[in-house]
Amino acid sequence: IYERGLRLPEDIMLVWPDDNFGYIKRLNKKEERSRRGGAGVYYHISYLGEPHDYLWLNTTPPALMFEEMRKAYDTGAKRYWLLNVGDIKPGELGMKTFLDMAWDIDKFDFDNINNHQVDFLVSIFGERYREDIEDVMNSYYHLGFQHKPEAMGWGYEWNNEHVQERMTDTDFSFINYNEAEGRIQEYDRISDKSEKIWNALPESHKAAFYELVFYPVKGAALMNKKMLVAQQNRWYARQGRTATNYLADRVKSYHDSIDYYTDKYNSLLNGKWNHMMALAPGWTATYQKMPPLTTIDVPQKAEMRIFLPEQDSPLGKTTLNVLPCVNPYTRKESFIELYNVGKQAFTWNAKTSDSWIKLSRQNGTTQLQERIIVSVDWVKVPVGERITGEIEVISGGRQEKVYLPVFNPAYPTVGELKGWYVEDNGCVSINPGKYHRKVENEDIKIKVIKGLGYENQCIQLGEAVEPVQNPRRSGEAAKVEYDFYTFNAGSVTVYTYALPVFPVNSERGTCFGIMIDNGLLKYASNNAKEYSGEWRENVYRNSTINAVTLNIDKPGKHTLKLICSDPGMIIQKVVIDMGGMKRSYLGPETTIVR
Repeated sequence: IYERGLRLPEDIMLVWPDDNFGYIKRLNKKEERSRRGGAGVYYHISYLGEPHDYLWLNTTPPALMFEEMRKAYDTGAKRYWLLNVGDIKPGELGMKTFLDMAWDIDKFDFDNINNHQVDFLVSIFGERYREDIEDVMNSYYHLGFQHKPEAMGWGYEWNNEHVQERMTDTDFSFINYNEAEGRIQEYDRISDKSEKIWNALPESHKAAFYELVFYPVKGAALMNKKMLVAQQNRWYARQGRTATNYLADRVKSYHDSIDYYTDKYNSLLNGKWNHMMALAPGWTATYQKMPPLTTIDVPQKAEMRIFLPEQDSPLGKTTLNVLPCVNPYTRKESFIELYNVGKQAFTWNAKTSDSWIKLSRQNGTTQLQERIIVSVDWVKVPVGERITGEIEVISGGRQEKVYLPVFNPAYPTVGELKGWYVEDNGCVSINPGKYHRKVENEDIKIKVIKGLGYENQCIQLGEAVEPVQNPRRSGEAAKVEYDFYTFNAGSVTVYTYALPVFPVNSERGTCFGIMIDNGLLKYASNNAKEYSGEWRENVYRNSTINAVTLNIDKPGKHTLKLICSDPGMIIQKVVIDMGGMKRSYLGPETTIVR
């Protein structure tokens, strides 16, 4: 109503809300900043509503909260700040950060915001734990930003006529980029580290650490493992793997463990916090329930099968076993996964065609499954652009031949490309926080924001309160540049992953420019209307993904430019797809030459 012309008395305060997911929808225009009533903000770190609630744990990164509230303060919304914390216990740390910023926001900046909660925790539990607590909290918020634990069932709430969410497979891939398994491994790492701290603390400090750190980390880890391993179980069932039923049992144990740790939380200090922690405070979510599982009848006779990474839907597409191509610039390892489809164990032997192919194991006996790690001795491997090695795995009468493609050109050398981004299996993947050059002007300053984004590091193209820029004057425009090297050329698709922020006010947009070398300038924007389908996707994944088509005229050295138009845009990842990008949630890992 206000946006359509409602006239308010000067002494009425304007309170600007976020979209329930931490992104403020609009702030004061210049003339609104002088109103006698002033302005404020209504912000969320807990929410019941579509596309999915998050009522269990607080995973709103401090860096996001600071970025949005600093922007609000600088546009005059400083008279009234209201925080929706839901159940107060899960939101204690987030609430403290919010209220401390409200008291004196000038004490905070992007360099210290991520240490605010760490400093508080260290003041309670001791300086000796600073490094470990910082590591745990940094990773906890990073993983939670990528996708909230409450939404790992991957079903929307209030979707169509269905109010309750319907669990399905996540977009995290078990096939490409080690994405799902890497997520599980990182949760296990920080969960184990937090448990070691908890065990080492004196009894007087254990309850506080349990509720502030250990339970959120352990709970998020178990929820992710429950949903991801259930997805893996359903995938294994389609392959007839012997491990299918074993994974079903693991999922049940993760589910029961969440209940165990929640009950323990509520029984701490003789029940002081009883009923404070509830796994599913809402009524439309189903993440508190068991996800769908599949069990199969496993035949007695053993039989070896193999799985290779990055082989999406191989049936009907290829009859060859081909590993991802390796190169000396990224030097990635690969693997051959041997799995059983019978109850009896099978024995196997592996041999290579060339001495430069290194295998972690060359024989064994396998009951369920195991991986042979495949790497390359870069001293021995021949120089050439089309090198192919062979690995033969034999078990009984079954023989599988696996091809290992190697791209090892004489030029450029690894040393010549050190620090550059490089094409790897048809993609260049860029962490925007790690740039090569920046061009600033009097108004626009380029900032790296740590503790935020898919790569846990973003780039901000100026502050949102600064004047709009003209990206068409690309030679002098404020921008950030990334040097990269390609071995191919032609049309490419450039994907930019931006934070789904709103325009700072109704007179602004959310536009930034994208250019390769001095070629065509294309624009990306993330101005989605609240409750639109695009907005639902954006807040669900904490990212607006735009795609533009650009041209690379020839193989060799090039520069990608992100150019400021509407200040305040925050870019968290860029992928240049030359035809090799695979299905995944986060996209390919950064391809930088180290």
